[in-house]
Amino acid sequence: MEPEPYPVSECAAHDNAMRDDSDYDESVAKQDLHTLVLRPLAPVVKMFASRSDARKLDLRVVGPLEEDSAILQRIAAIRHRVYAEELKQYDPSPTGLLDEPGRLFVIAYTPAGDIAGYIAITAPPKPPRLTKMVPAHEFEACLASLGPDAKAFELRSLTLLPEWRGSSLSYLLMFAASQHILGCGGTHVVAIGKTSVLSLYKRIGMRVHCGLKVGAVPYSLMSIRLTRVQLRTGALIALLVRRTPASLFRALAGATCLAAAAVGGAARLLAKHGGLTGAVSAGAAAAAQALLAKPGGKPATPATPATPATPATPAAALLAPCYHGGCSWDASGLDFGRRDRLVVADVLDAPFAPSPGVLAALSAQLGRLCSESPPTHAEPLVAAISQARGVPAEQLLVHSGSSSILFSVLPRLLPASGARALLLEPTYAEYEHVLTHLCSQQSGGCAIERFAVRDADLTVDTAALAAAVEVGDHDIVILVNPNSPTGKHAHLAPVVAAAKRSYAARGRPLLWVDETYIDYATDTGEAASLEPLCGGNVFVVKSLSKVVALAGLRVAYLAGDVAALRPYVPPWAVSLPAQLAAATALADPTADAYYRRKRAEVREARARLEDALEAALAPRGVRVLRGCANFFLIELPPLSLSEGEASRGIDAKQLVAMCRERHAVYLRPFGARWVRIAVRGTDDNRRIAAALVAEVEAAAALLAATA
Repeated sequence: MEPEPYPVSECAAHDNAMRDDSDYDESVAKQDLHTLVLRPLAPVVKMFASRSDARKLDLRVVGPLEEDSAILQRIAAIRHRVYAEELKQYDPSPTGLLDEPGRLFVIAYTPAGDIAGYIAITAPPKPPRLTKMVPAHEFEACLASLGPDAKAFELRSLTLLPEWRGSSLSYLLMFAASQHILGCGGTHVVAIGKTSVLSLYKRIGMRVHCGLKVGAVPYSLMSIRLTRVQLRTGALIALLVRRTPASLFRALAGATCLAAAAVGGAARLLAKHGGLTGAVSAGAAAAAQALLAKPGGKPATPATPATPATPATPAAALLAPCYHGGCSWDASGLDFGRRDRLVVADVLDAPFAPSPGVLAALSAQLGRLCSESPPTHAEPLVAAISQARGVPAEQLLVHSGSSSILFSVLPRLLPASGARALLLEPTYAEYEHVLTHLCSQQSGGCAIERFAVRDADLTVDTAALAAAVEVGDHDIVILVNPNSPTGKHAHLAPVVAAAKRSYAARGRPLLWVDETYIDYATDTGEAASLEPLCGGNVFVVKSLSKVVALAGLRVAYLAGDVAALRPYVPPWAVSLPAQLAAATALADPTADAYYRRKRAEVREARARLEDALEAALAPRGVRVLRGCANFFLIELPPLSLSEGEASRGIDAKQLVAMCRERHAVYLRPFGARWVRIAVRGTDDNRRIAAALVAEVEAAAALLAATA
């Protein structure tokens, strides 16, 4: 590896702490467990415990990166800072960049998104970069010693920022890279490491082949068979589960991806010493160890309307900070060939294309749609909506998606100061974001009260909600129906009636109903839109993104008494392609039949996916909460790892991360125990089910092994 940037004094201290010059031997598995694991790796635990903020790091496999990638530019800046400015191994560049030849990395990110450290991976058949520094005959001898079936990857450029030196981040980066290599079928790692910290590498079992110099700095050519890393790190992880504070175990295992099959090796080793019984699947246990985390603290206590404050139900913990849009774009960029290899189930876009009539209309005028300005206030589209939905044109306000309506219009409806709002809990987090952050600037702040859904099935007690609305002191009541993320529809007639009575008596509250997904329920006759009731204190938001497959074009509308809100919508807010597509989707009878058929197919696909997950995961305590639209939730069980400790469970964020990193399946976590799943096409739904089953089974295997 290129030199790790430890100052000389730290190198010496670190070397002394980790000193053990004996090479690794398979017979060590028979040695005393304390000698094998606790004594040599105690400095790792000590260093990690001394850096409690290390548990906040997020380790990710990133790449292969394009040459103009922004991440690669950030790494080049770090390389210049460390290797040119600090260690002076390269001449400084006026650009402040030192080119990084690698394209695949494990990167440690801080909560602020800064890079704390990274390690580069060179995958075959690309030749390792170390061949430019190691004599050819020495490198050939090294490869020959690995055996004829070896598949060797190179690890290089292990780099930590100054503030992270002295922590165990270097170990975690190496172990995370080992996990990725094992997942790619690799058997060995080759690397060069600075001789001054050679015992660091020997301590994890690396074998030294020869010495060399890069400039004036001594290095050693090393290799390791990855199962050796598994044995040592796995034993440490298994012991940490039992013998260290939850925060330290979570930092080392729950928040990072360590060596694959690590706990499998540990379980086999500890079984010989009476620590564990039974066998653990190596691959399953490795995946599982990153899924274990202690749910973060006691749930918040919401102010439930019409009753004294009561403890929040577990379902209330679903509320998450505002986050909109999937992280899959970070992986694919605008490369749709790469995107086709992902399962994008963390956003709720329609899993079907626009109707043939819509596509034909767009194709016929594509050039003009791109070059001409649209009707200023989307007048033809407003007319089409009015005709299709039976709402007077003067009660319609269109915009580029429902989020644009929230950001532009919602704050204008609240009083200048002392505003109070009632939200479901959980619900679409963007409402809390707008009320908290935008209204604090424009209307003197907004106090938010929450009405919790039933924990048993995530439905809304509409009678209790109606009572809360009628007697409450709210300026606005905001309801998403069907609700997101729960996927449940509520019959809101009692709530609407209560809101109208209260408004007639006291001039408030306004009732804002977001019906983005309502068509999935109205198609079956199980629900009806509130659009016919809009006006007065009732506003209804409708999106055309989700139900007629126009999420990329962005078009939605608000129905109600909107005259006073028009000045806050800019001209040309809806693009010309979006206006034409939406008007065609609403006016063309063949398009309506097409969309109804497609939404029926989505409902059927959702039911099949719900059935499959329920059959496979119910024995593991996973609960499937069935939806009515194009998404649903699963609830992960709270599980106890050891007697006397607070309950631990399979952490939703880590489960989602493992599905993403191991299976390229993108899902959405909510809180510690909930995962929202968007319904996709048949093949993608199979991949979703396979990923979830594999990772939940892996976690269950580890829990059984450490019980």
